[in-house]
This record gives sequence, C-alpha cells and structure tokens, in this order.
Amino acid sequence: MSDLTPLSLPEPEGRAYLAWLTDTSAAALDAARTGADRLKTAAPGPAWDVLSAWNDIDIALGGVAARGELFSEVHPDPAVREQADAISQQARSLATQFGLDTELYAVFAGLDAADLDADSRRLLERVLRSFRRSGVATAEPTRARIKEIRDRLTVLGQQFAKTIREGTRAIRVRPEQLAGLPQDWIDAHPADEQGLVSITTDYPDALPFRTFAHDAAARRDLLVASLTVGYPDNVAVLHEIFALRAELAQLLGYATWPDYDAEVKMIGSGEAIATFIDKIADAADAPARRDVAVLLERLRRDHPDAERVESSDAAYYA
Repeated sequence: MSDLTPLSLPEPEGRAYLAWLTDTSAAALDAARTGADRLKTAAPGPAWDVLSAWNDIDIALGGVAARGELFSEVHPDPAVREQADAISQQARSLATQFGLDTELYAVFAGLDAADLDADSRRLLERVLRSFRRSGVATAEPTRARIKEIRDRLTVLGQQFAKTIREGTRAIRVRPEQLAGLPQDWIDAHPADEQGLVSITTDYPDALPFRTFAHDAAARRDLLVASLTVGYPDNVAVLHEIFALRAELAQLLGYATWPDYDAEVKMIGSGEAIATFIDKIADAADAPARRDVAVLLERLRRDHPDAERVESSDAAYYA
C-alpha cells in the first residue's frame, strides 16, 4: 500500500516551491504510469493484489491533482501557480488515459472475485463502473473524442477559476464612508493621494465592509463588484463547458450531463436534482419570508419608507 506519511514542504523563500512541486509531481506521475504498465504486462495475480496496486496508482494521481489545484489557488508566486495548473492538467489527462485504456480494463474485468471479501468486491465493482463511465467500451474514434473533451474541460475549468482568482475588483469610497467598521480595519485602509479609500472584493475587505459599513450605497456598490467578478470573460467559458459536458454525456450514453454526473452521487439522477431543489425551495419559503420580515422591520427603523430588503442590506442588518 502507499506510504501516507505527510508531505515535507520546502521553505517558503525563493523558488524552492517550484522545484519541489515539479519534481514530486513528476515522480508521482511516473510511478502511476509504471504501476499501470506493470498491471498490464504482469502475469495475472490475486484480485486483492491488483486492487491494492490500483489503489496506489489512484492515490498517486489524486495526490498530484490535489497538490496542483491547491497551489494554483493559494501560492503567492505566479510561476508556481502556473506550474500547478500544468501539473493538474497532466494528472487529469493521465487519469483519463487510464480510464480509456482497454488493456487496463481487461485486467480488472478478468479478475476472479471469489476470494475477495464484501468490501473488496464492492471496490472491484466500483472500479469496473468507473471504467465503463469513462467510455472504455466505446469505439476508438469515440474514445479519442472523449479524451479531447476531458482535456479541454480541465483547461476551461482552470481558466474559469483563474479569471475569478485574479479578477479582484475594487470600489473607492470617501473616508467617512468607512463609518461602522472596526478602527483597526480603518487604520489598515488609508486614503490615497486623491483622498479615497480602495475596498477590494477580496474576503478580508468585502466581508467586514458589507457587515459593518453604515453606508448602504457603498455596501451595494461593493456587492455588485463582488458578484460580477469574472464577468463577462467567463460567460463564453461557461457556454463552452456546458456544450462539452452535454456532448460528453451523450457520447457516454446519457441523455444529459446531470444524468451522467448524478448517477454516482446520492441524488441518483438529473431529474431528481430539480425535484429536490423544488422541495427545498418550498420548505424554505415560509421561514425565509419570516426572516426577511424581521430584517425589514429593523431596516425601517433607519429608513421608514423602505419596502424591501436589498441583498446588500442582509448582512448588515442580520
């Protein structure tokens, strides 16, 4: 089984993270490739040994993907973030390749489950199901198209996230519009040469401002800025993601992407998703209206003519 010892991270100074991320990820991906090749070329062995080896491969791939996704979001060095995205692409592409590998699938399909306990048999069933959901049983041209779609979806997902991550926006307000905020927060946001204070859509700015700032118009401006991060750039990205997901689902024999995605989740089917949302919405309607009434009552102490509670008022009056 794989060694689950915690990772030893490099010192944060310099470019050590870039080398560490690159080297450790390359080693894990090589180990996954070697493990998969060994499964395909070795003489048939006990089912448990094959499942154990596959578990090691899965851990290696998952570790690389998770490492890349984490550092692409949180590391301050742009070079590390870019490399993390590239490494995530490699891991996901290799996972797709494995899922479409007919020789690899044949190894698992040919296993004798007689000596496996109930949990291990369930694992084997799930592995075989994952292969089938990957499209391993489709014709070669279809498998090639599936690979193209999945690789493209990885890139698009990263592009979508990057646009949001690096799309921080800001509003500029007068110092008196900071009234209501804690003094230490105000001290950390001095006015610029033009006498205005910049408030960004990043959480350390946005959440306190929307919760404590007395100025309703400024709160609304910041909420609008926050809700439009990534717009309009991500609109075309989303449209392409939706189109590719629909095509992928149909190539795999499903009517819609929700049907494909929900099959292995608690909800079970695409149709059940809409039913569940309607059920929750109906159950939440009356309590939500009571909560809004409480907020409106409080709002009218400050603004007697108020007829509704704006989204930008909710955190302030809650």
